[in-house]
Amino acid sequence: MNRPASRIVSLLLAALLAPVSAHAAFGKRDSNEARSSGTHQAVPASAPRSTPTASSGSFGRRSSPAPTSTPVVSYAAAAPRPARVVEPVTVTPPPVFAEPAVVYIGAPPVPPVVVVEPAPIVPVAPVVVASPPPVVVVEPAPVAPVVVAPARPVVVEQAPPPVHYVVAAPEPTGVPHVLVGLDGQGFVGGGSFGFHLLAEGEKLGFQVNGASVLTSLPDSGEVDQIRVFDIHLTYAALASERARLRIEIGLSGASAVDLAVVGPDFGVSGALNLDGPLGLQASIASTPFPYRRVDATALVTLTFRPFEVHGGWKYLLLDDAGLIGDRHVSTFNGPYVGCGFAF
Repeated sequence: MNRPASRIVSLLLAALLAPVSAHAAFGKRDSNEARSSGTHQAVPASAPRSTPTASSGSFGRRSSPAPTSTPVVSYAAAAPRPARVVEPVTVTPPPVFAEPAVVYIGAPPVPPVVVVEPAPIVPVAPVVVASPPPVVVVEPAPVAPVVVAPARPVVVEQAPPPVHYVVAAPEPTGVPHVLVGLDGQGFVGGGSFGFHLLAEGEKLGFQVNGASVLTSLPDSGEVDQIRVFDIHLTYAALASERARLRIEIGLSGASAVDLAVVGPDFGVSGALNLDGPLGLQASIASTPFPYRRVDATALVTLTFRPFEVHGGWKYLLLDDAGLIGDRHVSTFNGPYVGCGFAF
């Protein structure tokens, strides 16, 4: 216990034990005094007073006086009273029980009785423990002995070398798309010498022909020279590997000693491949004005690419239509041959 708490306890004990220090009761005379006189003597002020005792009345209230008559108090001088002898009284203080930070005076308090109610019983579902399935031991089936046959030697047959077949490109047949060469014609009293060029695609193309015609005049025997040419645009109305039919349109012209003239020219031509290098060609063209011209050919062709030869018949008619006075008509009819390159 700390010092402030012990000091408070000491003060409380002193306050409780002080009123019980004397045996005399409050308001009661001493038993040794004489009661015969029937009078009360005054006690000098210097005489010692007895310690009052606790009365049987209530706290803070005077006790009721006895029904006796009022005694006569004599204030005469009295002889000094002998001193009283007070026997010492030993007072045992009640036990003090101390706990941490709590001081109990008297009997310790009875701790409360704690009644613990039993916990409610909750029914629990029974636990079902499944027994493990029985262990079935399967004995392995007997294994038949394995007989390993000796390996046969593997004979690897080497494959024959691949055969490479060289296929020759087929000989191109059909109508050539490019043809260039020289040709000539013979007739009575003269002949002609010229060139030809033909180039075309799947449908469109062009053609150029030119020739120089030499003839002798019947009257004088002089040699007369006439130059002719034609330029055509062609359109293949029928085009295949074996045949072609063209429609031609262009210009044609002729020049002589006293005349040079050009006019529109219209024509049709065709080519047919018979078998292998053999083929046929034919053409006809005409100029209606300002002069008249008719040119027709029929040919048999042999094509050994890139070479080509042809031969047949050619007919050429020239009419000046009287542009220089008198009308003059010349015809050139005879065999026609030529050669060139075909692509």
